[in-house]
Amino acid sequence: LVLVTSNSCVSPQSTTGAEISAVPTEPSIINEIEEKQTIEAVAPAIKTPIVSAEEKQTKEPEPKVEPTRVVADILANSAAYCGEEVIIVGTYQGWDWQEQVGIGPPVTRSDWVIADASGAIYVAARDAETGALELDPTDSQKVILLLVKGVVRMSRQGQPYIEPLEIKILQNKED
Repeated sequence: LVLVTSNSCVSPQSTTGAEISAVPTEPSIINEIEEKQTIEAVAPAIKTPIVSAEEKQTKEPEPKVEPTRVVADILANSAAYCGEEVIIVGTYQGWDWQEQVGIGPPVTRSDWVIADASGAIYVAARDAETGALELDPTDSQKVILLLVKGVVRMSRQGQPYIEPLEIKILQNKED
């Protein structure tokens, strides 16, 4: 027998990084050992799981999307925002379930509310995409996080609202 030392890999059982193993010098025994040294033969003896090269590529966790803080600024400076494109990330509030807006819908009875971390504002419901998302304005049991890209508009009464260009559901879960 010949003793072989290897520093190529630290095994879970070794803390030194040096592995010492006994390797027979007879060719027939060496071939037999090499044939048995497949992943299938060795895997049960390894305490840490075998990970493929593809699995080793670390998957970055999806970034957590937080509500924006733009609604309060839109409400406070509506004249400056009028006609401007904005992006709001917030929770769907249907027909103002929590009465955060404090005034009726600016365009139609079907307008709905989005609330970000700073306040709440109506979104005009005349956009065909709103219906395609199947948002129920009466279901206050779901927490739906939306991304709304739209243009700030003013009603005849001077109430700011969002005319949506794009609406995406980012998260949908039961309350």
